Amino acid sequence: MHWEIALRWMSGTLGEVNWENALVEAQSGVAALAGEPDSPEKALVETGFAFPLLYCRLEVDRAFEQARTGLAIAERLKDANQVAFANTILALGSVWRGDLNRAQDYAERSYKAGDRSTDPWVRAIGLTFPAYAWPWLNDREWPERWLSRYREFRQHTHVPRLDRSAHTVGALLAALSGHPVEAEAELRRDDELAAPNRVQHGMHGHKAATALAVLGHHDAADLRFRQTFDLNDASGGRLFVVETARSYARFLLDCGDFTRAESILDRGYALAHARGVLVAELHLAALRGELYARTGRHDAADACLLRTREILVLPQAWRGLAAAVHRAGGVIATARGNCTEAEDCFARAVDAERAYGFLYYEAQHLATWAELYSQRDEPGDRERGLEKLDQASTIFERCAATRDLERVRRRRAAPAGWSSS
Repeated sequence: MHWEIALRWMSGTLGEVNWENALVEAQSGVAALAGEPDSPEKALVETGFAFPLLYCRLEVDRAFEQARTGLAIAERLKDANQVAFANTILALGSVWRGDLNRAQDYAERSYKAGDRSTDPWVRAIGLTFPAYAWPWLNDREWPERWLSRYREFRQHTHVPRLDRSAHTVGALLAALSGHPVEAEAELRRDDELAAPNRVQHGMHGHKAATALAVLGHHDAADLRFRQTFDLNDASGGRLFVVETARSYARFLLDCGDFTRAESILDRGYALAHARGVLVAELHLAALRGELYARTGRHDAADACLLRTREILVLPQAWRGLAAAVHRAGGVIATARGNCTEAEDCFARAVDAERAYGFLYYEAQHLATWAELYSQRDEPGDRERGLEKLDQASTIFERCAATRDLERVRRRRAAPAGWSSS
């Protein structure tokens, strides 16, 4: 009973998300069965306690060990349901603490164990979590694979509880990949499913907000970002505050709202850095570096870039995550007038995005790259800048990214032909 109540507090089915209440209930469930012999229920509550430890307290290492305890019980029982569930949560704990290689291994173990599972809910979360509950990896192949698996599962299984989350991430992937009609349809479905209880699964609203921003719905995106951030802050979901900070700050930087962006970034980065949430720290440090460069704080920007590069040298499959670091390096080098270094960084950002990431972000990198040539203004730079802007414009048009397209066209039509305005 304690676990069921905790789950309701976590999901928002009670009309409110409250991670502190969930933590108390989950911990009580563990205590109630502490002296009992192994059972599927005991495996469930041991593993489940990792949820609030991670999302509420940001205790990534403790959450990982808690899930390992649940897995040990499940393996002794040879219970496929609980083995699958524990591996799903171990994957979640691993990825948030920056162990991407192990996280992917646990996720695939969960998928294989799920083939023997008799619990559709366990199967559903095992298929959806790698797509929407993991931090943003900027790796298009990974969430697309898991979303496809979930959609196939839903064709023959009636477990609608996680459909809203699937539509939310579906909207984001479609928007970033240049499929605006599909993205709009997914957003409408997300809105329909949210109507009875907008709090339920509302902690992932930053994904829908990002999709809205890509599609040019600025005011709607801003509202959704603020609502999601406030919901996560009020609920005590510190990890969701960190993840929302990443996408919200990116949106604010793109809008030129540096004051709000800095406030959001400071909050998210302090939590991520203090708790060792490496993937989030990588994202947020790169964004802070860009912010500091654009506001003339060059030494602070350099320190942020150094931290991102310290993380990137760790032996993990960073793949598309490197793009944001290279982009930040380009912005920082441009601000310092180090044009050769900036060109190299922007080229690396575009290459990483094309290899692993998303079409929309590639266009953003290209448009930012053009700023370098506008600032340097050497022979041939006008043509180089126009080329980057034209490449970005083509992609933004495909994505129906109307605000970005207007911005690029204004820059192209400026008196200098391509300089920023």
